[in-house]
Amino acid sequence: TFIKRSLRIAMTHWGRVTTGSSQPIPKNKPVVLEVEELPPIHHVERNIAEGIRGLYQKCQMYDMNLVVGKHRFPAHKAVLASMSGAFCQRVRQAVADYESHLKGIAALEAAAALAVTNKETSLADEAPTPAKGVATSPAAASPAPGADAAPGAAPAIYCNQWKESPADAPAPSESTPPDMPAAAPDALQEGPAAEPAPIPGADGASPAVAPAAGETTQAPPAVPPPALTRPELHLDFIESPEAAQVMLDVVYQMNPEYNPSSEEANKDVLRLAQQLDLPRLEELATRKLAENLTTENVVPRLSTCKEFDLSDMYDSIEEEVVANQPALARVSATDEVIQHPVILQSLLVRSAKVHRPVAEPQSSKTSKRALEESKPGRPEKQHKASQGRALAGGA
Repeated sequence: TFIKRSLRIAMTHWGRVTTGSSQPIPKNKPVVLEVEELPPIHHVERNIAEGIRGLYQKCQMYDMNLVVGKHRFPAHKAVLASMSGAFCQRVRQAVADYESHLKGIAALEAAAALAVTNKETSLADEAPTPAKGVATSPAAASPAPGADAAPGAAPAIYCNQWKESPADAPAPSESTPPDMPAAAPDALQEGPAAEPAPIPGADGASPAVAPAAGETTQAPPAVPPPALTRPELHLDFIESPEAAQVMLDVVYQMNPEYNPSSEEANKDVLRLAQQLDLPRLEELATRKLAENLTTENVVPRLSTCKEFDLSDMYDSIEEEVVANQPALARVSATDEVIQHPVILQSLLVRSAKVHRPVAEPQSSKTSKRALEESKPGRPEKQHKASQGRALAGGA
């Protein structure tokens, strides 16, 4: 047994102590173990299609938007790019446009920050500095007690505020700068003709500041547009948002039934299928043209087949219309078919072949001879022998 071969133990046999087998056992050789009863597998692994479908259902890991008008549909770049080469090319272009957009926003933000820095530097350079050797006393810097003084940084005020009588108006002192004239007495009096000037900034309006002499106005820095959160693929060749949703349902295999709500949505699905090279989507939209077919919608559907070059479906629908004489009569009598002369001509040609077949001639010689004999006013051709006998008898 395994115990006798692997261990050396003392054994007693009728009172005598013996040892086990002295055969050496290799230490590095593994011992094979076989488990006969294995636990059953209850969980089946999900494939990649089910995993991506689960991400789409849970709205996770989105990295691209499909844009139709004002509607955006989130999706996954890898899934869309794997559908076809044309789809992959459009996804790559959308990613490149998104990267260019981010670079443009970064450049605008850097320009705006530089403009703010330059403005702050220019304001600091233009700030007045006190002259050398002139000391300002604290008494001259602080206003007198009880004196009404307007704040220095306040906006323009009405002309009748802080008014003083002409007698009490202070005369220009030495501290007044020479280029600042004294206030005129008439401007401080109230009068009916004087209208108060509007306060800049009132009612949400920004104050208008006139540029000084020799100073050039500088345009405000451009405000960067809002940054996109993910690349966007614009489907500008369709108008129905429902078509984009139907396409995503087919791509992610969400809805086994194909049932768009209108003819226009189905036509947009055909545009998507042909532009993005999605053959299964095109087959589903093509088969939809043959469902619920009546004499009222047969002409628009034939026109759709002509527009998207669906020749097989066009022949099937046209054959069904021509085979049904009441339907053919009703379709031919409508004004809608007159607006499509190509469809009308095709219906007439096919109906003529089906309802009034032309018998083929047996041979070209017999048909030519029958045509010559049927011409009126032409004398019958006589044989040469008969003509000679007639001349001999007359002589």
